[in-house]
Amino acid sequence: MKKTPIFSILFIMVFCVSILTACFSSWMPDNHNMGTITINFGDVNSRSVLPPWPPNELLEYIDYEITLFSDNESIPTFTASYGETISKVVTAGLWNIKIDAFLEDRETPVSPNGERIWYATGKNSYLVIGGINNTVPIEMFPICQECKEKYPCECDSNEDQFVPVTAIISNFNEIIQTDVPVLLNVTVLPINATNKIVTWTIIDDGGTNSSITNNRLTAEFGGTILLTALIVDGVFEGVDFNANFELTVVQPPVPNYEARRGSEMFETLADAIAAAGDAPSNAPAEIIILKDITTSGITLGNIEDRHIRLIVEDYNNYTITLDTGWDGPLFNIQSGSSLILGGEGLGNEGTLTLTGGNAPARLNRRGVNVSGTLEIINSVTITNFRNTGDGGGVFVNSGTFHMKGGTISNNEAEKGAGVFLSGGGTFFNMSDGYITENKANQGNNQVGGGVVVSGPAIFNFIGGFISLNTSDSDGGGIHISGGTIFMIGGNIIDNVAASIGSGSGGGINIIGGTVNISDGYISRNSAVNGGGINLSGARLNITGGTIGGDQSDDANIASNNGGGVSVVGGGTFDMRNGTISYNESSNGGGVSVMNGGSFYMKDGTISYNRSDASGGGVFNSAGTFWISNGEIINNISAIGRALYVENDGRAESGIFDGDSLSNTVILSSPYDDDIIIEDGDLRP
Repeated sequence: MKKTPIFSILFIMVFCVSILTACFSSWMPDNHNMGTITINFGDVNSRSVLPPWPPNELLEYIDYEITLFSDNESIPTFTASYGETISKVVTAGLWNIKIDAFLEDRETPVSPNGERIWYATGKNSYLVIGGINNTVPIEMFPICQECKEKYPCECDSNEDQFVPVTAIISNFNEIIQTDVPVLLNVTVLPINATNKIVTWTIIDDGGTNSSITNNRLTAEFGGTILLTALIVDGVFEGVDFNANFELTVVQPPVPNYEARRGSEMFETLADAIAAAGDAPSNAPAEIIILKDITTSGITLGNIEDRHIRLIVEDYNNYTITLDTGWDGPLFNIQSGSSLILGGEGLGNEGTLTLTGGNAPARLNRRGVNVSGTLEIINSVTITNFRNTGDGGGVFVNSGTFHMKGGTISNNEAEKGAGVFLSGGGTFFNMSDGYITENKANQGNNQVGGGVVVSGPAIFNFIGGFISLNTSDSDGGGIHISGGTIFMIGGNIIDNVAASIGSGSGGGINIIGGTVNISDGYISRNSAVNGGGINLSGARLNITGGTIGGDQSDDANIASNNGGGVSVVGGGTFDMRNGTISYNESSNGGGVSVMNGGSFYMKDGTISYNRSDASGGGVFNSAGTFWISNGEIINNISAIGRALYVENDGRAESGIFDGDSLSNTVILSSPYDDDIIIEDGDLRP
């Protein structure tokens, strides 16, 4: 016995029910109310009229039972086969017609209790009138074998039953624009269909040069695209479901407006910001950029506080350019106002670029002035601003700057070409993004290619990159003259101080304030003094992180003193943990302490550093070096591989015993010249 699996049927067949009434003569009054119901199951050779599921060849094994009944009488259930014609004479009146289809013939029950398994059923009612022939369609639908109700039902037994796909409905606009990716989002019906994975194919791209990547359709030229959506085994095992869609590609209209807020369009971005009203800071007014814009400076909060978010949608790339004739910032954020650049989690963000264009450097011509709050998120670039004063990309004075992503690049200024921080109540929190390829090359005191921290400002460096910045004088990556830096993570790499002349602090130059480092990397920076960090008259506290790296390619390089760290002029370096390794210089490959500087090493490792002249690990000339724990190992130098002391320098610790080692805290190699005292004190 060949079984047919239970699968949903929307329309299995239309039965032709004809009512044939006989012509009765007046001399037979008792037959006047009789009629004939004829049920014709169709032509067995014309199976094309059947629906495509289940496969037609299985229908020949299905057995049909027909039941006729009315309020007054019923006819015993009788059976039929496909292609058979059955006639029954009944009394004229309202008759109910019920047809049941089974998975097997009536001789072979399948279920354990002997019940026959239903496959589908159909019901209708028809008024039989003698002498009139009619056709009555009967809709067939599948039956749940557990509850005997129309399938799909709420019965638990349906959980493992196959549910065929009946339709694929598009949720995307069928008129699209060139070069704008469109997500081919659809709804598969019924929602509980067994197989719902859709595969897209371009049948005819109509000359649009279209393609599909990750279910996103992009077309380069106008035209008409014919697509097909295919669900494998969507109808039945071995029978796929597919649906075709036609899309029209048009060239996008050239917008006449610069910005949109909600459904309101604005001719200029400044108008949109001015009309934004008093949206709260926790729900800023969203303004959509619609085109490339050239504008003079825009102030937020000139009259009343403004809280604005600028975003670009539909994967567009737009630029806001500062007018070449404007001497001032592109955006000026007053105290109490805020500006967010970029969307967060919108799913269709484009890119937004703020640029100074090709205008020459002029005083105060910068990207953003911040006395309120600035936040940068994802796909935002601030670039090509040239200021002969302080701050090329962003200038923060008694405000807050949150950098959660984006890029600040190729800006120029005298100080702080990327970001300049000044004044009390100034905070810069950088958790991601890039400050890169900025140049402190204007004016006469060029410091801080990437960032300048001055006054009581606070810089929390949590993540991201400060890289490839240059300064004509000091502080290729960061210059701090006051305030505090907390380096909790992130990377300061490939920065250069003294790209011309002499300069200090390739990664960080500290001449005031305090720098606290607990994690992160300072690598591949270069300067004349202090390839990684230069410290003068200020304080450096290290409890973790790495200065250098784990191979020679990671080296910070100083052409004179302090490949990793240079401490001079009253500066104090307190090292409680962390690593200074694989750095290079002439003197003090790891650390150079000179001219009144102090280095207190309480733990950590100074290893694999190299000096061409003296002090592979530590070089001390007229400074103070105090060590209570840690390791100075495997450093390389012409003389004094671990430590070199000269010019009344002092080296103090209980680890020393005369001029030899009493334990293994300092251990470079088994050579006699690990510690060289030319002129100074070595004290226990």
